[in-house]
Amino acid sequence: MQAAEDFNNLSECYIGLARTKKETGKIDSAIWYAKLAYDIATKNEFLAKAVDASVLLVKLYKNKANIDSAFAYQEIMVNLTDSIDSKERAKQVQSMTIAEDTRQKEISEAKEKEVEERKQKLQLLAIGVFIPIFFFISVFLSRKKVNKKIIEFSGILSLLMLFEYLTLFIHPFVAEKSHHSPFIEIVVFVIIASLLTPAHHKIEHWLIDKLSKMRAHHLQMRQKYDNDKLDE
Repeated sequence: MQAAEDFNNLSECYIGLARTKKETGKIDSAIWYAKLAYDIATKNEFLAKAVDASVLLVKLYKNKANIDSAFAYQEIMVNLTDSIDSKERAKQVQSMTIAEDTRQKEISEAKEKEVEERKQKLQLLAIGVFIPIFFFISVFLSRKKVNKKIIEFSGILSLLMLFEYLTLFIHPFVAEKSHHSPFIEIVVFVIIASLLTPAHHKIEHWLIDKLSKMRAHHLQMRQKYDNDKLDE
């Protein structure tokens, strides 16, 4: 990389010397330096410098009335200019291709993200539907001859699922507002937990008490029904 830069600077330096010699009327020396610049530029594919050197050589040979050499470098200059234009067009096409590939990749990633978000929303919806169903199962069990601990466990489990569901539900909102900062997310969820934990215990005790009373009432009614049957 450094060697290429050195050759580029050397070619520029020779072009400068050639112009200086031309201005002082030393045409042969000017041609010599211009040719050096041209040779270095063409060998290292410095097309712009090669064009500059060939333009200068055309003028110098015309100055010496050397029409053949002037015409030869004129043709070289045209070919180099066309080559530069072709390379520029190729770069533009390549840039457009890369830009289009990037755009298509972004579209694909956006679609994948949309599918993933839709999937997560459906999962949250399914969980949201399942929680009340599970709660009603707990209520249903309280009306049956089922061990009290099973009823309590199902009630506690339905509550835990509800609170975890709430956490999952608000997490995307918290992550977006906190710009996905782990520290801020932890602080927010600690605050939420500090608010939900007391409420969880109160609701848990209320629910277990309610389910237990429903179970006791149902057993009492069943016992009464059985006693009435025996009396008959």
